[in-house]
Amino acid sequence: MTLSQTFGSNVTTLVGEAILSPSSHNTQPWRFRTSDTAIDVFADRTRALPVNDPEDRELTISCGCALFNLRAAAAAHGLGVTVTLLPSARSTWVGASARKTGSWRRHHP
Repeated sequence: MTLSQTFGSNVTTLVGEAILSPSSHNTQPWRFRTSDTAIDVFADRTRALPVNDPEDRELTISCGCALFNLRAAAAAHGLGVTVTLLPSARSTWVGASARKTGSWRRHHP
């Protein structure tokens, strides 16, 4: 099985674990775009709270939590990822891409 197949077969699991992240007022303001080699995370502006969070600070923190959980899930499954910020004119939160970089060997005590 190639690394791409390993990453691709875990995409649903990784996103499923990422969406368990905490978010401001449980708004879950993120969207995921997936492929066999990457998972992109973007802010979902339809879930923004302009009255409570006019500067999108909490929205940004919430998306960062989802990205962190995605990275932690990949590590737990022995998958190496590299995160790259993605500039986007359509979102105040730039978004990020987690791309597979290799496998990590898990060490058990």
